[in-house]
Amino acid sequence: MNKPLLLLVSTAALGTALLSARAEATTLLLDDTFETYATGTAPTTPDDGNDNPWTASGDLTPTVEDGSSTGGMAPNNKVLHLQGEANMEDRGAFSRNFDRLVGSAESADTFSISFKLMIDSFSNSDYRINLQDSTLEANNSFASLRVYSSGTVSVLTRTTGPGTGSATNATNPSNNRLIEDRWYEFTIDANLQAQTYSVTIVDIANPSKTWSTGDLFFYRDMRSLDQIHIHPVDATTANTAMNWYLDDVRAVTSIPEPGTAISLAAGGLLIAGGIRIARKR
Repeated sequence: MNKPLLLLVSTAALGTALLSARAEATTLLLDDTFETYATGTAPTTPDDGNDNPWTASGDLTPTVEDGSSTGGMAPNNKVLHLQGEANMEDRGAFSRNFDRLVGSAESADTFSISFKLMIDSFSNSDYRINLQDSTLEANNSFASLRVYSSGTVSVLTRTTGPGTGSATNATNPSNNRLIEDRWYEFTIDANLQAQTYSVTIVDIANPSKTWSTGDLFFYRDMRSLDQIHIHPVDATTANTAMNWYLDDVRAVTSIPEPGTAISLAAGGLLIAGGIRIARKR
C-alpha cells in the first residue's frame, strides 16, 4: 500500500530558490521620449506621470526638434537638442527631478536610468552627467560621468568603499570612444543598499562596441537621489558650442515587496501531507 513520505528539504537550496523568485515592485520614475512636446519648444510640460519639468539655466538651451534616434521608441519622431553657446561664461545646467529615493543599509532598493545620447560635434568643453540629491546643498552626487571632448567617458568612483579611499576613474578604452554623429545608449544601475553603481554604454548601430564598468563604489557615502543633472565641467571663454541630442530618458526603481520573504527553520524544512510516493510492498 501507499504511505505518506516526509521529505527533508535543504534550507539553503530552498531559500535560494525562494529568494530568487521573490517578487519586486517596480516604479517608473520618469519616461520621456520627447514625443508629446511641441516642436521648437523647451520640454517644460511633461506627459509621463512625473510632474517635474526639465529645467535649464545659464547658457544651456534645450529645444525639442523633429528627428529620430537609432533604435528609438515608437513613434520616434522627436528628439531633444541641447545646446550651449560658444564662449559661454555661465556654465548653467540641464536637469530633471523625480520622486526622491532614500535607501538604507537594510533595504535592497535598486535604481536604473537609461538614455540615448548623440554628440553632433565635440566641443572644447567637458561635461558631467550626475545622479544626485537636489535637496542637499553640497556633496550631493554619488554617481558622476565625465564626457570629454575626445570621446572619452570616465566614471568617478573610490578605491576602498563608498566615499572612502582615493578618488579614481573607470575609463572607456580607445576602441570604445564616442564618435560624433552616432547614437549611444547609456545605462546607469545603482544599488542603494550596497552603494555601488555601474555604467554601460552601447553603440546602438554596432552593439559589439559595448563598454561596461562593472560594479563601482559610490563616490560619496549616500543613499538618496532625486535628479539627473548635466553641466559643463568648466565655464571659460575658450569653450565652443555644446551640441548634444537626447532621447528616451527612462528611470525606474525596484523594491522587494513586503511579505514575500519566507522564514525557514534552521536545519531543514519539513514538508508533509499532500505528497505520496508509491512504495513496493
